Formats: sequence, structure tokens, C-alpha cells
Amino acid sequence: MLQFNQTEPSLKRVVIMGCNALSISTATSLAEKGHAIHIMDVTSERFNELPTDHVENGRIVPVIGDCTVQQDQLRAAVPDSDVFLALSNEDTANALAAQMSKVLHEVQIVICRMDNTTMVDIYNNLGIIAINTTSLISKKILTTIGS
Repeated sequence: MLQFNQTEPSLKRVVIMGCNALSISTATSLAEKGHAIHIMDVTSERFNELPTDHVENGRIVPVIGDCTVQQDQLRAAVPDSDVFLALSNEDTANALAAQMSKVLHEVQIVICRMDNTTMVDIYNNLGIIAINTTSLISKKILTTIGS
């Protein structure tokens, strides 16, 4: 099982599920602020797009595995994390991994990307922060044009 390279208590230990453009951007921004990141994906191909300096200095640790599998969550150090981000492109996988992190591993902050707008409220009521990108973009557009 991996452990986090984290010594400063004010910084977060974050596990990210999925290695896509959103995940890479989020991992990079968090690493630049000093947080420790474990990013898990079922394939290693996208890991090549992670910033080399953050991977080399251990701020971002790529882990091959499936965050919907308890053994893989243990390998990624989910029980030791402060934050779990389910950011893959699959709603059902995100929902399952988020629930496992919240219920089994009692992670304090669990954020789940959901494309299905009808499911957002259900997961928010379970103590999981469900975010729908379509709603966020729509709200930003309406705010920008003043309607």
C-alpha cells in the first residue's frame, strides 16, 4: 500500500480517480499548492501527460488500478486521504468509488463528477459533493450575459 509523502498538516492528501484532462489539471493545480496527490487510472497511457517535475518530486504519484475495487483503493491510500475526487468520464464508476470512499474509508471530503443531472441531488444528500459540469457551464454563461 502506498503512503503519502506529506509532512505539513495544513496540506491535503488527495486521491484522484481517472487520469483525464480534468484530473490532470486538478492534480497539477493542487500539487503546485503543495498538496500530495495519488492519481489512479486503469491504464497508464494518460500518466505521460502528467507534469514530469511533480511526478519526479513525488507530489503526484500515478497508480495503475480501478478505484471501484476496494483493494485498489487501499493501494492508492484512500483510507489515509483527506480528499477523494471521482473525476473519471463514467458516472456509475464515479458514484461507486465515491460511495466506497465516503462509507468504507470515511474520507472527509468526497467530490464526484456526475454528467447525469438527476443524480446530483441524490449524491449531495448522501454527503458526497456531486458536481455536474453542464450545470456549472450553463450557470457561468447565464451569469456572464446577465440573464
